[in-house]
Amino acid sequence: MNTFDLYDKIIEFNEAFVNQQMISEIAHYTSIEALRSIARSVVSCKGESFLFLRATNALYSNDREELQVGYEFMMDIFRKLEKGRPEKCQITNYMKEISKSVKYSQYSRNYYLNWFYSESRAPYIISFSRLIDKLLMWKQVYGRGGKGVCLVFDLSTLISNSDSIIVNSPQPIIYGERFGYVEFKNMFIRLIANEYQSFLIQVRNVEILDDIIDLKLQTIDTLCSFVSSYFKSEKWHDEQEVRVMCMVKDEKKYIKLDEKNRPYLSVMVPLRCLKKLIIGPTVSNTSIVEIQSYAQNLNLSPENIIVSKEPLK
Repeated sequence: MNTFDLYDKIIEFNEAFVNQQMISEIAHYTSIEALRSIARSVVSCKGESFLFLRATNALYSNDREELQVGYEFMMDIFRKLEKGRPEKCQITNYMKEISKSVKYSQYSRNYYLNWFYSESRAPYIISFSRLIDKLLMWKQVYGRGGKGVCLVFDLSTLISNSDSIIVNSPQPIIYGERFGYVEFKNMFIRLIANEYQSFLIQVRNVEILDDIIDLKLQTIDTLCSFVSSYFKSEKWHDEQEVRVMCMVKDEKKYIKLDEKNRPYLSVMVPLRCLKKLIIGPTVSNTSIVEIQSYAQNLNLSPENIIVSKEPLK
């Protein structure tokens, strides 16, 4: 299965999963500067207005352990599937086999982890939260210590796909082993098991060590970025993150670099799904006036522009 086929399966599951959820709205916390850019991004297309949200490459997450959590989950599933099988059928021993290879042995485990998670294959992420106007989120970097804003979106109409950018439905994150959704975990287990079965078919008649290693690395590589992008460490559980994942078919055409040289993607969102704007509890009166002017461009009525009452000093 190639990367886009795998992504299609995840999208299919996401849509069914989101339809079962009891939440109707999710929040996107951001800075006043980002709000200004969002307000200026509004365009009309075929009779409907859209705004653009920035999706950042998964490699630039705020959680340095994030990719490792998903990687270990995936490798643990492989260990269970390959138990009792011959060495060449054990994907998890790839580093042991690499040490015997002239072609591969010069590279370290970190080299391969960086390869699996290369920018060109990692999905792009827009982060939301189930927590709307909550102190925890205002205190975090997302809420800028209460000096940012919270955009509240209708979950059911949030995403608009195009021919060039593939976007999935918002999906709650899985936090380690203790937290998360059993159905979603089981979906990943099935995907990993399917990839392992494909690997077994391919490796069956292969005897050259380097060719066996090739197949193992390809199997891990196909899954790595997607699996890891849906998993985070348990310590982030209180944020109740919901993610939208995006893939682009023509990177040179659509990927841009921000002021810190990080790749990002502009994702089109129907303006009608923006329901309200909550102003951070420590935003100054001057900045409130500025924010209200941006909100007008986002078609928000005065009653849907709210100043947070959260007790953040």
